[in-house]
Amino acid sequence: MGRDDQLSRIIDLKKQINRALHGAMPEPLSRLDLTVAQMRILYLLGREGEVAVGQVAERLGVAQPSATRTLDRLVRQGLVERIGHPADRRVSLHRLAPAGQGILDQLQQGRRARLEAALRRLNPAVLDQVAEAFRLLRDALDEVAANVRAAESREGLGSSALESTRAPAPAASRGTPTEGQT
Repeated sequence: MGRDDQLSRIIDLKKQINRALHGAMPEPLSRLDLTVAQMRILYLLGREGEVAVGQVAERLGVAQPSATRTLDRLVRQGLVERIGHPADRRVSLHRLAPAGQGILDQLQQGRRARLEAALRRLNPAVLDQVAEAFRLLRDALDEVAANVRAAESREGLGSSALESTRAPAPAASRGTPTEGQT
């Protein structure tokens, strides 16, 4: 199996794991009738805090009017709060309302419970391997993020910033033991 095939297989497995973790919503949440777009905004606000409409549109890859309509619905549902920008009165910021945070908390608890149940089915040696694989992946992702930040500071936010992330991975990221890991 070639490297590209390995990468595709891993990415597909990650998607399958995400689907399993995000699977069945708890009953109270399924009654909320939230759209995928609304959930994406709740997750974004949960990660980033206070965000302007333009930033929501940019990060989710949607048109600003679409982001505005979705945010307006979330505000009416009491899941998101609209507040003024402290430095620019023309800009409105949006943040999670307590009810929106409660939804994210319930979803996180459900995902964590499903993940813990699955991990408990694995023997200790396999758990050690999973932990090491996740550590290596985290380290590689940290390196990619550092490369993107460095490229952005040198070149701006253009697509060339992502190209700089294709540097060869360090031995630890490739799964090759380095001194002190054996």
